Order: sequence, then structure tokens, then C-alpha cells
Amino acid sequence: MIDWEEEHGRVTIKRVQLADIEDSAIVPPDCDILGKAVGNWMWRSPEAHVNARVNTPSDMFSFGIVCICAVLKHVILAVDAKTLPEGVEVQAIVLQRQLSYFSNSDSTTAFLKHICDESPWRKVIDVLWNGFDETTPREPFALWKDVDPVFKDLIAGLTDLDPKKRLTAQGALDHPWFKGIEE
Repeated sequence: MIDWEEEHGRVTIKRVQLADIEDSAIVPPDCDILGKAVGNWMWRSPEAHVNARVNTPSDMFSFGIVCICAVLKHVILAVDAKTLPEGVEVQAIVLQRQLSYFSNSDSTTAFLKHICDESPWRKVIDVLWNGFDETTPREPFALWKDVDPVFKDLIAGLTDLDPKKRLTAQGALDHPWFKGIEE
């Protein structure tokens, strides 16, 4: 949603807010959504996939995925379920891609701490993380070719698997990639 004004042929953006009217909820400050895979699976944060604590950092992760789509014209977490072998879940492929593109050993460890100890997803994440090898290598976004390095840095801040390390909205706006954009 965008508040804007036009004066003398010049458009000035006053305020921008992200919204997903289909799956929205008001969450009070310092509160979390817990136990629900909220949001569309192609844009959902890893913690939302595994029914862990979902809060503002989850929105920042999703915003990072939207930024990739807007800039690179590629929905990187889209999966065609018809092409998957029997028994393979779309959600497992999305989580595998999230780990491949946006995680490292430290952030995976921190993410596992974010998930409650009793969660069955802990085992899934562990299996997926340890499944990367020469035949299934990780593809870190930071190493993608033909992508602006400043944009890569922004995305790294938005999509860190550790929710505590993700950029805030203000941190994203202060990032060099957004410099030069009028407020």
C-alpha cells in the first residue's frame, strides 16, 4: 500500500506499507504467532514453514524474497508440485532452497534454537542441512553471478536464517541499496 502525492507532475511517495490482505492479522508488539504456517509457501519465512515463532523478522524475510522477485524477475521458492517424485513435499523443497540460498552453519544452529525443542521440524532441518554434498551443493545467494553486490548484501541482511540477525525495516531503508531514493 502506498500513500503518494502528485504536484507539478512530480510524484512523491509519503509512506509504504506491505500487506497481505488474504492472510493478515494484527499482532501486538512483542508478541508472536505460534503453531501456524502463516503466509503463502512461496514467500513464507523458514520459521513460518516449521510452525515456530513468527513475528516482524518473519515479514522481513518475506520482503527479501519479494525484493528478489521484483529485481531479478524470478520467484526463487516456486516449486511445481507436478514435477516432484511421489512422497516429496513442496515444503521440504522450499526449506531445502532456503537453507541452500540463505543459511550457513551458524545461522542454521541459531535457527534450530529458535524452533522449540519438541518440534518434529528440528530433525527435518538437520537432515536437509546435512544433505548438501557434491551431488546436491548449496547455492548461496551471495555467490550468485550477475547480481549487484550491494543488492546481495541487502538480501543477506533480510534473509538470514537467524531471525535475530535480520535487518529491521529501518535497517533495510538505511541500507546503501536504497540510498538516493527520495523519502
